[in-house]
Amino acid sequence: DTYNFPPDLGAELVLRRQLLNFAKKTKSLGLTEKNAHRVLTIASMLELESNKLDEKKLIAGVIENRIKKGMRLQIDATVNYGMQLWRPLFYKDYTSVKSPYNTYLKSGLPPGPICSPTVDSIKAALAPAQHDDLFYISLPDGRTLFSSTYEEHLKNVALRDRIKAEAKK
Repeated sequence: DTYNFPPDLGAELVLRRQLLNFAKKTKSLGLTEKNAHRVLTIASMLELESNKLDEKKLIAGVIENRIKKGMRLQIDATVNYGMQLWRPLFYKDYTSVKSPYNTYLKSGLPPGPICSPTVDSIKAALAPAQHDDLFYISLPDGRTLFSSTYEEHLKNVALRDRIKAEAKK
């Protein structure tokens, strides 16, 4: 949300107002003291991966499927957060960024949220789509492709690379 605060309000009152607003907006969603950290961590990743609720639910399903299989999440946004630098990643970033947020090197969820998620992202984290997909990739034209095998994923990567190359011509 966007807040308008007078300059002299003070940090404590700003935080209180934000927390009250958060509680009001999430009250009916199913967040509990027990699940909040996990849900908000996943929701924060979804927030940076897509802006469409249906896609967020699909990506949440991929995250859950990878966790169940013991696979690393390999989400670029977590690496960017670990670097505190927001740019497309280079191949070396995946292995050179030493951070507990580098989900290419660390298994499981990162230690905590990487941004403030919207209500839609929280909803998606609470109700991930049920499917067998383990991979997804965003195309330059805005589409996101999902796949259940690494071989399918490599085909999608090749498609993305062709689209990028054609756009440069």
